[in-house]
Amino acid sequence: MKLYAYILFGLLGLLSGSILIHSLSNYPGLIVISVGETVVEMGFWYGAFLWAGSAVLIPLTWITLKMFWRWLASSVSWIQESRSKKAERRTAEGLIQFVEGNWQAAKKNLLSAAKDTSQPLVHYLAAAKSAYEMGSREESSFLLEQAVKISSDKNISVILSQARIQQADKAYEACLNTLKRLSTSDQKNAAVLDLKQQSYRGLQNWERLASLLPQLKSCGLFSADAYQELEENVYRSILDQTANKSDATKETLTAMWEGFPKSIRKKVNLIGLYCTCLHRLGQDETAAVLVKKALKNNWHIGLVELYGKLKAKDVKAQLNTAEQWLAAHKDDAHLLFALGKLSVKNSLWGKAKDHFKASLAIQERPEVYAELAALMAQMGEQDLSASMYKKGLLLKIA
Repeated sequence: MKLYAYILFGLLGLLSGSILIHSLSNYPGLIVISVGETVVEMGFWYGAFLWAGSAVLIPLTWITLKMFWRWLASSVSWIQESRSKKAERRTAEGLIQFVEGNWQAAKKNLLSAAKDTSQPLVHYLAAAKSAYEMGSREESSFLLEQAVKISSDKNISVILSQARIQQADKAYEACLNTLKRLSTSDQKNAAVLDLKQQSYRGLQNWERLASLLPQLKSCGLFSADAYQELEENVYRSILDQTANKSDATKETLTAMWEGFPKSIRKKVNLIGLYCTCLHRLGQDETAAVLVKKALKNNWHIGLVELYGKLKAKDVKAQLNTAEQWLAAHKDDAHLLFALGKLSVKNSLWGKAKDHFKASLAIQERPEVYAELAALMAQMGEQDLSASMYKKGLLLKIA
């Protein structure tokens, strides 16, 4: 409606001006405009024409400028919308290519889309990972730096991306240092804890990993069975590491063991390893007492065979203890094997031979054949000894 009003007003002005000019065509005169000391004179016709032209041109010029501005604004908006849609399409394609492992295409599309999106962080992070997978470490670091620039220094997604790349490169110390930048609350994040435990494993820093176990248990990262396996492996590694040190002693090993949680010290497998470590340090008497105590509560073939390897101060009493177990476990091949070895320690060759044969009758195993072969050789039965060695070897390579 405004447009029509302006046009009508212009036409009326033009018409009225024309009528005025026609009416006064025979009456020449002047138009004088005085502003302060400034005086402007112009012919009547020139002034009338100027007034009539202004009445039309000014409204039309205003309308034209207004329409041009609207067109310009709509064009800019259309261009922006078009670029935004292209960015969305490239983002979608790039993320699909990222998931598929098409690193080159993913990086290209994601970086292209990052220029036209208000939230480019995910683009730079995925592009950095793509560059890393392509083997371009420098470009990956550069893209991560770009991600840092557009985000907070403590942004967990950026820090996790950096730490994951460092962990994949086996730069475990660098990974742990990167994770230290996170806030206290973010340190409890499952992904953060997972990176920590992987780094501690890589560094074989089992004691630090042991201190992390309570958080790993509560964060839901592992199933119950997987957590128990992890927990047992951690404490097994601590025991092995401690026992294999050049300055290892019974005291240091015992102090380590007694520092373990009670639940760990009740695990049969861990008891067996602890006693094996004591055996390496020549502490067979202490180990024999622990094995005997453990077997009262849980019968375990590994502990039974370990008992046969040990040499307590009173080997006769040790043999008598094992023979008492035979009443409840007469068909246990592992117990019979242990009895054979304990009989050898007591110089009871015939009894040892019978126990080894009884064990083989239940279950043939290379190690039993080897012990029997050694016993036969000691008893002067060389042919039989050679035959036992051969059977054990064939069984081992079968």
